[in-house]
Amino acid sequence: MKKQYLFAGILMAALSFTACDEDYKDWAEPQSNPQEAAVAQVQASFEAGENTTIVMDDMEDVEMVEILKFKSASAEGASFSPSALLINGNKFPYTYEDGSFKVSLAQLDSLTQQIYFSRASVARTLTVKAQGAAIVNEQGLSVESEEMEISLTPNATPEIDPKGYVMMGQWQDWIITSATVMEDKGNGIYQVKITTTEDENWFKFYGASPFEGASDSDWDAVNAVQMGCRENGDKATQNFIVWSGDKYGVETPVIAGAGEWLITLDMVNMTYTVAPVVGELYMTGSAYGWGNTEGAWNQFIPVNGSDGAFWGMYYFNAGDEIKFAPQAAWEGGDFGFSDAISQSSIDRAELSDAGGNIKVGKAGWYLVYVSVINGENIVEFEEPAVYLIGETIGGWNAGMENAKFEVPADGDGEFVSPAFVAANEIRAYVSLPQVSDWWKAEFMVFDGKIEYRGNGGDQDRVTGQAGQKLYLNFGTGTGSIK
Repeated sequence: MKKQYLFAGILMAALSFTACDEDYKDWAEPQSNPQEAAVAQVQASFEAGENTTIVMDDMEDVEMVEILKFKSASAEGASFSPSALLINGNKFPYTYEDGSFKVSLAQLDSLTQQIYFSRASVARTLTVKAQGAAIVNEQGLSVESEEMEISLTPNATPEIDPKGYVMMGQWQDWIITSATVMEDKGNGIYQVKITTTEDENWFKFYGASPFEGASDSDWDAVNAVQMGCRENGDKATQNFIVWSGDKYGVETPVIAGAGEWLITLDMVNMTYTVAPVVGELYMTGSAYGWGNTEGAWNQFIPVNGSDGAFWGMYYFNAGDEIKFAPQAAWEGGDFGFSDAISQSSIDRAELSDAGGNIKVGKAGWYLVYVSVINGENIVEFEEPAVYLIGETIGGWNAGMENAKFEVPADGDGEFVSPAFVAANEIRAYVSLPQVSDWWKAEFMVFDGKIEYRGNGGDQDRVTGQAGQKLYLNFGTGTGSIK
């Protein structure tokens, strides 16, 4: 294949270095030493190497690439001795000869994949910097080049199968005719939930096209489109995909443990994730005896049809600290403050990290959204927005201002709806930016108690009369229509 090199323009980094000599002076007889002119100031120059725009598909036979060069030092007789090559701030192995920094192309490709967690064949930018010493008159002065940019485009990846993708593994006894079909979520993302029973559950992904009309002996056809990992038995929960025909051999990954799992295949970035399905979520904290007293764990409500997504309406006092867990006990999986909390939530509730707990700085009601998906824990403190919808309030548009509940000033107060404009079925919900459909966070009052739809079906209907209002006490879980 024809090799294609795109040469970058010369990037110069002019650097100044100063040596300072100081002797210890006798206080009775002060002395001074003249500055040594030869090492007073040295300028060192670097330039881009030959290979600063790298396309992997055009460099099949290349092992080493030159990404940086030492050009010159201003002082007569000066030389340069390297000590490190930094790529995106991390030390990277290199060879140095005649002013040239060369690195392994395979290692550079692997680093690029790790930095972007992607094998997509798109140009990726990396920063390069050299460190070392300029040697003048047997004295070394620290040298660091300015950052320069290089670009690397990974190898082309397979076309997305128009029929989608399936999985096979121990849970279905590796039977071709009963392969587990993955759901197309759009944008190259495919997902499926599976239940495992073994401590080690081996599996692979496959393009679905050869499975149409296939028999249980058609292994040649399905193996031609198999996908796995690089290391056999790899139990990583986030990993890169290796495919048939890839430069890496296809090995078989493992799901570690029995349970229900959400498997996500990303055919754009050629990655997959394995995450336990969290069916329940609980909150405790400083106001609840840290889960060590009866009823000290508050169960969150599932967002309908959204595995691992939950919500709850709570009043917090300033200084309250909280934490979450997938069960009403300290049995593992608990989490609190994380970098995934958005700045808007931090500002809204004045949140801070208190030894891993979430500390609330501003008292008030908050609609708390929690997502535990693909091993990432997301917590958001949103506005306590509660709405009516339907004929009782005059329309089916979500988020109508005339349908919004009044928010109480304290933790004992009630949320109060606008007056109903017609006698009809009452529908109420909380509004979350992360939830697409209002009914996924719906609830109603039955016999004085708030009942949440959660992952259930349509709730029974309750009728209201014109002029009535809906009153909700989220603290006690009670409500009324009057």
